[in-house]
Amino acid sequence: MQRNNPVAAERQFSKAIENAPEAVTSHFLLAESQRQNKHYEQAIKNYRKAKELGAPSEQVELAIASLEENRGNTAKALEIYRQLLLRKDISPATIDNIGQRHLSMQRLQPAEETFHLFIERFPDNPLGHFRLGKTLGAQKKYQEAIKTLQTADRLAPGDSNILQSLAIAYQQINDIDNAAKTMQKAIKAHPEDSMNTFTLASIYDQAGNTQQSEKLYRAILDDEPRNAAALNNLAVLLNQAGKYKEAHKLAKKALSIVPANPMLMDTLGWIEYQMGNFDSARKTLRDAAKGIPDNAAVLYHLAAAEHTLGNDKKARELLTEALSNKASFNERKAAMALQKKIR
Repeated sequence: MQRNNPVAAERQFSKAIENAPEAVTSHFLLAESQRQNKHYEQAIKNYRKAKELGAPSEQVELAIASLEENRGNTAKALEIYRQLLLRKDISPATIDNIGQRHLSMQRLQPAEETFHLFIERFPDNPLGHFRLGKTLGAQKKYQEAIKTLQTADRLAPGDSNILQSLAIAYQQINDIDNAAKTMQKAIKAHPEDSMNTFTLASIYDQAGNTQQSEKLYRAILDDEPRNAAALNNLAVLLNQAGKYKEAHKLAKKALSIVPANPMLMDTLGWIEYQMGNFDSARKTLRDAAKGIPDNAAVLYHLAAAEHTLGNDKKARELLTEALSNKASFNERKAAMALQKKIR
């Protein structure tokens, strides 16, 4: 399909059907292009025709459910999912697809129920346990997530995705020892996967073991000098250690690799602030705040820059907004102290 030009694709597949009216794939792909073009009724007709000609019914029904989601008919889509899940012959791939769609729409409870069904039908398939563990983690049911992900790990030993999710669940309950051991296991199984090393570095970072986390970030950059996430995190560590010059260099490089990323802007702007480059810091932090206006840490950083440059009215507004949410962030106490200072 001409993915970048669904209008042309619709013409192309319509013509293909004229030449070969019994072609299953052409009907299905025509329906897909019609869905993208919001020609929903025509798309449904062609999905049904594809099914009539032999297209897998699960594939067709999932496509129609996606169409119903696209046009805002969520109730109809959910009914299709429900009917599919009642089928005894449903494939694990279809159950997974439905669960993933629930997740993408932030329907966490239906997603959890779907992955429980996955495990009930296919108890030895590690994917179901992995998906359920991730879903439980998204609901902050960390102990349940850990138990489920441990089962996934037993069924698929050494899988990086499972081990990373398990380590993050341990991290969420501050079980740093088990989080680190889990990622060391992943690194041993897949030393080539830098994401394993990155996750372990972030775990050490949370535990305050900055020496070890710095070592790991540098190891990643030795192999992947353009890894923006590692550049950014190392810059944050060096900034906290007062090594502003190297931190600034790394933060600028990270932002050059992923331009306009507001989190990277925040890192650079805060380093500029620590270096005394207040005008530049304010400009960079304002850009960061435009990108993520609800991020409390960014608002605090910008408030500090505004205060230092004499704009206490703006600083107070930013701090009020940053502290209005009860959610914690690492610099909350510093933000509260600054708010008290400039009242």
